[in-house]
Amino acid sequence: MCIKSQIEIGSISMIIEIPVNCLVVNDVVANFEGTLVWHMDGNLLKIAWYSLKTVQLMPDDILLTLRCSVTSLEFIGFSQWSLDASSQITDGNTTAYEHINLSIPNLHWSQNQYYLSQNTPNPFSDYTDISYYLPEKGKVSLVITDLLGRTLLTAVDAVQDAGLKKEIIQLNSLAPGIYQYTLKVKGDTRDFSKTMQMIIEK
Repeated sequence: MCIKSQIEIGSISMIIEIPVNCLVVNDVVANFEGTLVWHMDGNLLKIAWYSLKTVQLMPDDILLTLRCSVTSLEFIGFSQWSLDASSQITDGNTTAYEHINLSIPNLHWSQNQYYLSQNTPNPFSDYTDISYYLPEKGKVSLVITDLLGRTLLTAVDAVQDAGLKKEIIQLNSLAPGIYQYTLKVKGDTRDFSKTMQMIIEK
């Protein structure tokens, strides 16, 4: 998140609507000294920062960095960040600036990289979706295992073309607990392997 004008700031109060259909916020980092607190309230990310010393910001300086995990590639290309009107930035005298132009990037991913999303919903009881992206054609294996690596289900074992894929997995026969899913791809130019965890609840 970047500032688009030169200002001095003493505090920040922001409410950002997060596209929770495709990502989870793991951390918020201020790019300058001060005290920062944040928490999620539903789909709203609430951030407060203040400093006893004012901070001089220049155009295109980064205010905050959000570290997120993608949970669904299916929606990410259509999702937007949204800043609530009650958000404000103040100077050292706690006077709110009335006209601040912020740059908030859209969500995107590089189409030359492999991606494996967190399954959704998670936890789940019967069905869950697993999305992944292939930058090139390849031999794909998507396997569900227990924590010891024993195969419980082979969801995909086929050659697939490049693109976004989604598999609907039914695991209602398994006992509640933590399981793993592994995506392995032998691509035309490179290979890929990644393992993630899922939780079954009854």
